[in-house]
Amino acid sequence: CLTATSLLRYARALARAFGPATAGWYILFQATQFHIPFYATRTLPNTFALLLTTEAARAFLPVAADAATWRKRTTKGIYLLVAAGVIFRAEIALLLATQVGYLLLTRRTTLRTVILAGLPAAILSIGISVAVDSAFWLRPVWPELESFIFNVYNGASSEWGVSPWHTYFSSSLPKLLLNPLAIPLIATALYLPATARNAGALVIPQLAFVALYSAQPHKEARFVIYAIPPLTAAAALGASYVWTRRARGVFYRLGSLVLLGGVGVSFLASMGMLFVSALNYPGGEALWMLHQRMNWEEIDVVRVHMDVLSCMTGVSKFQEEQPTKPLWGAGDGSLLIPTAQRTGIEWHYDKTEDEATLRDPAFWEQFDFALMADPSRALGNWKVTEVVWGFAGGLEVLKPGECMMYGRESVASEVLKLAWDYGDVRIATEFLGNYEIFKDAMRRSVTGGWWVGPKMEHKIHIMKRMPPGWTMP
Repeated sequence: CLTATSLLRYARALARAFGPATAGWYILFQATQFHIPFYATRTLPNTFALLLTTEAARAFLPVAADAATWRKRTTKGIYLLVAAGVIFRAEIALLLATQVGYLLLTRRTTLRTVILAGLPAAILSIGISVAVDSAFWLRPVWPELESFIFNVYNGASSEWGVSPWHTYFSSSLPKLLLNPLAIPLIATALYLPATARNAGALVIPQLAFVALYSAQPHKEARFVIYAIPPLTAAAALGASYVWTRRARGVFYRLGSLVLLGGVGVSFLASMGMLFVSALNYPGGEALWMLHQRMNWEEIDVVRVHMDVLSCMTGVSKFQEEQPTKPLWGAGDGSLLIPTAQRTGIEWHYDKTEDEATLRDPAFWEQFDFALMADPSRALGNWKVTEVVWGFAGGLEVLKPGECMMYGRESVASEVLKLAWDYGDVRIATEFLGNYEIFKDAMRRSVTGGWWVGPKMEHKIHIMKRMPPGWTMP
């Protein structure tokens, strides 16, 4: 909701700066992208930073204004970028540098204005970050400074993976923009005399930021997502130029049809990516299934271990059923946080990763359940009660009558056959998951047995610890 609000505010500002046609195309392009709506649903620092950088981009739009008004807009934009960099993501310091550098080079601001805006913003933002984060971490800390020291000064970001220097330009930006016409439209807006100046103000600071940040070995698309609203606006400038001239000749009419087709392609691609992305969170689905199962169990305390893959694929603190805990400053328990438990069960969650600990059989005796990618790593007597499927990568093509999965006859075929024969798909849903049920139903009633879709495989096993002496039947 917050991200959508900031993007709509940016669109309204584009309408005032460049006209309603540009704003309309911006909304079409932005709404049919996949990644910004996707990240908007995630509680990442980048997502919160995007709110501030989009508001800053709104303040920096090249609109006609008197000197005093423009100075206020520039001051606001600098304040927002400083706050975003200090509190949420340190790399925004580069975006601040490129944006301020562009304004100084084009003589749209002065060094005095930059200093008078940036210095108090930095002091205030550091104070807020240190005060709030130190309270949470229970030690004096400025997280983004520690992040900068670890990732940049110590060069430790390479531990998370290394990508070629051109990755952001050759892969990340095209994927984030998604529309196949976005980059040609940006180039068009930069080339045409009628739009070149405004497009340059949108594009140059963002591409300079991406170029500088490309020096960092570890790269992820979310690190440069702040550049997408201004770049999308530049593409909208190019689209608006063609669209508003569609009555002037065949060339512009055909161009307008191509623009609409590009939006359609982008929308379909976004929906496909949304469908596949929903299959990438088996860990979160497994924990949800375990919570649902416990609604019907007569048990007071549940202890569950969650392995690395579970935690990487959807398990989060927001899912946890938290027991009642004292508030800060109430160590005697006199002030309690109300619980949101549906069943009154006391849950204990464990995310131990230490290999030596995980190899100790005594460690596993404390748990009732485990969410495991590899069932053999749970030591002791354990039973797999459910299996959660996830995206295996690539496509699966099935012909009519073919019930083969990855080259082997699958138990899934027999489970589905029994489910449909008896008219009860609940057991199949528990064993296979909703996706496999949907796939089978589509093959039976719509596609005549054919299926082309994402490959799926067992990802997370929900395991229950059994009594001593229990053996697999």
